[in-house]
Order: sequence, then C-alpha cells, then structure tokens
Amino acid sequence: QIAYGTPEAVLRVRNLPLPKLQPNQVLVQVKAVSINPLDCLMRGGYGRILFPRLPRILGRDFSGIVVAIGGLVWKHKVLNLSLSPSHKNTRSLSTSSIPPP
Repeated sequence: QIAYGTPEAVLRVRNLPLPKLQPNQVLVQVKAVSINPLDCLMRGGYGRILFPRLPRILGRDFSGIVVAIGGLVWKHKVLNLSLSPSHKNTRSLSTSSIPPP
C-alpha cells in the first residue's frame, strides 16, 4: 500500500527482499491468504493515526510452510504448517512472512 484510498489507486505489486530473520522468529512461505475486513478499512485510512507509516504490506490472515527458523525457536521446525493470528499485522499479502511470536 502506497497511500490511502481504493485498491486500484493505492495497491502495487513489488519485489522486496526477504524479511531479516531474528533469533526468536520463523520465516513462513505464504501459501494462502484472506482479506480481513480490517485490512480493507486500513487501506481506506481507518486507524491512520495509529498506523501512519506508508508504504506498508497489508495482511493479517495466512497459512503457509515454515522455511527457516531462528536459533532460539524450539516450538517449530522447518516444513511445519503455520497459521497467523488474525489480531496482528503479519504482512501476509506477500509470498513470505514472519508471524509475531
């Protein structure tokens, strides 16, 4: 998302580097996403005082496969299935995501 407004006006497809993996994180290859109603509201400007930084990657809900784990991670293993929590922004409208712990 590059601005606030309609999808046609503000959403762009971009190639970005993979997120940097911290020791307590897992990197997930995203296989499926859903568009949450809150994503649509935020795209239109809802909550811009709380989340003012643009550009950003929208998305809260996804499922995928763990492809890398940080050195402090013990609950997950590579190739495990992963679901994101819908209450945090996981930037799931991308091919890879680091879900919050």
